Amino acid sequence: MIDLNNRFLQHDYDTDIISFPEAEAPHPISADFALGWDQIREQATEVNEAYLRELHRVMVHGLLHCLGFDDKSDEDRAVMRAKEDEYLSLHPECSTWNKA
Repeated sequence: MIDLNNRFLQHDYDTDIISFPEAEAPHPISADFALGWDQIREQATEVNEAYLRELHRVMVHGLLHCLGFDDKSDEDRAVMRAKEDEYLSLHPECSTWNKA
Protein backbone atom coordinates (compact mmCIF):
# COMPACT_ATOMS: atom_id res chain seq x y z
CA MET A 1 0.00 0.00 0.00
CA ILE A 2 2.88 2.37 0.68
CA ASP A 3 4.12 1.80 -2.88
CA LEU A 4 0.66 2.43 -4.36
CA ASN A 5 0.13 5.48 -2.16
CA ASN A 6 3.49 6.86 -3.22
CA ARG A 7 3.04 6.04 -6.91
CA PHE A 8 -0.48 7.42 -7.32
CA LEU A 9 -0.77 10.09 -4.61
CA GLN A 10 2.87 10.92 -3.86
CA HIS A 11 2.30 10.04 -0.17
CA ASP A 12 5.13 8.10 1.45
CA TYR A 13 3.09 6.33 4.13
CA ASP A 14 0.70 3.46 4.64
CA THR A 15 -3.02 3.99 4.07
CA ASP A 16 -6.30 2.14 4.48
CA ILE A 17 -7.83 2.75 1.04
CA ILE A 18 -7.00 4.31 -2.29
CA SER A 19 -9.88 5.07 -4.65
CA PHE A 20 -9.48 4.94 -8.42
CA PRO A 21 -12.70 6.39 -9.86
CA GLU A 22 -13.21 6.07 -13.61
CA ALA A 23 -14.62 9.60 -13.75
CA GLU A 24 -15.08 12.50 -11.34
CA ALA A 25 -18.20 12.15 -9.16
CA PRO A 26 -19.93 9.62 -11.44
CA HIS A 27 -23.43 8.33 -10.86
CA PRO A 28 -23.42 5.39 -10.52
CA ILE A 29 -19.93 5.08 -9.12
CA SER A 30 -17.54 3.06 -11.20
CA ALA A 31 -14.19 2.68 -9.49
CA ASP A 32 -11.47 0.37 -8.29
CA PHE A 33 -10.27 0.38 -4.72
CA ALA A 34 -7.03 -0.77 -3.15
CA LEU A 35 -7.58 -1.79 0.47
CA GLY A 36 -4.81 -1.75 3.05
CA TRP A 37 -5.96 -4.71 5.10
CA ASP A 38 -3.17 -4.43 7.69
CA GLN A 39 -3.78 -0.70 8.11
CA ILE A 40 -7.52 -1.24 8.53
CA ARG A 41 -6.90 -3.89 11.19
CA GLU A 42 -4.42 -1.60 12.99
CA GLN A 43 -6.85 1.33 12.90
CA ALA A 44 -9.66 -0.82 14.28
CA THR A 45 -7.44 -1.77 17.21
CA GLU A 46 -6.28 1.83 17.79
CA VAL A 47 -9.85 3.17 18.01
CA ASN A 48 -11.20 0.08 19.80
CA GLU A 49 -13.59 -0.66 16.95
CA ALA A 50 -14.72 -3.99 15.54
CA TYR A 51 -12.74 -4.89 12.43
CA LEU A 52 -15.86 -5.24 10.26
CA ARG A 53 -17.17 -1.83 11.34
CA GLU A 54 -13.82 -0.21 10.55
CA LEU A 55 -13.73 -1.97 7.18
CA HIS A 56 -17.19 -0.64 6.35
CA ARG A 57 -16.17 2.88 7.43
CA VAL A 58 -13.12 2.72 5.18
CA MET A 59 -15.22 1.50 2.25
CA VAL A 60 -17.71 4.35 2.72
CA HIS A 61 -14.73 6.71 2.94
CA GLY A 62 -13.47 5.48 -0.44
CA LEU A 63 -16.90 5.90 -2.00
CA LEU A 64 -17.11 9.45 -0.64
CA HIS A 65 -13.83 10.26 -2.39
CA CYS A 66 -15.44 9.07 -5.64
CA LEU A 67 -18.31 11.47 -5.01
CA GLY A 68 -15.92 14.41 -4.75
CA PHE A 69 -15.36 14.62 -0.99
CA ASP A 70 -11.85 15.34 0.20
CA ASP A 71 -10.02 15.01 3.51
CA LYS A 72 -6.99 17.24 3.10
CA SER A 73 -7.98 19.87 5.70
CA ASP A 74 -9.34 19.50 9.23
CA GLU A 75 -12.65 20.95 8.06
CA ASP A 76 -12.84 18.52 5.12
CA ARG A 77 -12.02 15.60 7.43
CA ALA A 78 -14.84 16.63 9.81
CA VAL A 79 -17.33 16.81 6.94
CA MET A 80 -16.18 13.46 5.63
CA ARG A 81 -16.38 11.80 9.06
CA ALA A 82 -19.92 13.14 9.49
CA LYS A 83 -20.87 11.70 6.09
CA GLU A 84 -19.29 8.35 6.99
CA ASP A 85 -21.32 8.27 10.21
CA GLU A 86 -24.46 9.30 8.35
CA TYR A 87 -24.20 6.46 5.85
CA LEU A 88 -23.04 3.90 8.40
CA SER A 89 -25.98 4.77 10.64
CA LEU A 90 -28.29 3.43 7.92
CA HIS A 91 -27.06 -0.04 8.89
CA PRO A 92 -27.02 -0.30 12.70
CA GLU A 93 -24.51 -3.17 12.82
CA CYS A 94 -21.97 -1.01 11.00
CA SER A 95 -22.62 2.32 12.68
CA THR A 96 -19.68 3.90 14.44
CA TRP A 97 -22.22 5.04 17.03
CA ASN A 98 -23.45 1.54 17.79
CA LYS A 99 -20.89 -0.24 19.97
CA ALA A 100 -23.26 -3.07 20.98
